[in-house]
Amino acid sequence: MFQRLFALFVCAACAFAGERRFDFSEFRESQTPPGFRSALTGRGQPGDWKVVTAEVPPLVAPLSPRTPVITKRGVLAQLSQDRDETRAPLLIFDGEPFNDFTFNTQFKIVSGAVEQMAGFAFRLQDEKNYYYIRANAKDQNVAFFRYVEGELIGPVSAPAEVKKGEWNQLTVECRGSKLRALLNEREVIPWTEPNLIPFPDGSSKGVFSTGKIAFWTKADSVVYFADARIDFTPRELFAQALVQETM
Repeated sequence: MFQRLFALFVCAACAFAGERRFDFSEFRESQTPPGFRSALTGRGQPGDWKVVTAEVPPLVAPLSPRTPVITKRGVLAQLSQDRDETRAPLLIFDGEPFNDFTFNTQFKIVSGAVEQMAGFAFRLQDEKNYYYIRANAKDQNVAFFRYVEGELIGPVSAPAEVKKGEWNQLTVECRGSKLRALLNEREVIPWTEPNLIPFPDGSSKGVFSTGKIAFWTKADSVVYFADARIDFTPRELFAQALVQETM
């Protein structure tokens, strides 16, 4: 019986696997992509999120040496340079929330005097409650944090080569209560559980099992994002399929 249930679990997961790609070249330049909304954690000016044209390398190596290695196309950019150190602009995808997923994006940290950070927010409840993983070109590390009622908790961090002015690839995986991060296909934050990072008062609040996703930057960081994609299992369809197959 257990083996049958396990097989049904796997089949249902495969059958209802979902994918979303965010192709910002589909939108005209200087436009904020539809389906997203700007938000802000901390003080200062909100982010200035626009589509700009930039040179972007392909994610997959070209099959022919005649194929252009670099292409010019639309990417997502955060352009505001407000230097408030508490400021974290977010561009939230206003679609469905996600539970288990794998997220990939290319990012390029263009400039920043106070900070040089690019990141991805997830399990987002609102602009004061969410997880995020960010790459820091000034301090050369990748770190996981969470905001709980606007209070910053963390970090779990690791040294990493984050190249300013060049394209990097960030991957974030969430499975149940565990998560991990890869930079340029190398694991930098191994599987960890956020609920093992205690809140200052010792409580377990601030552990989020689902939520929205967002692009994230810090202070005056000017950052480009391209080739963003999330692979996920829709929770409701998965649960329905599992129950029906079991019955």
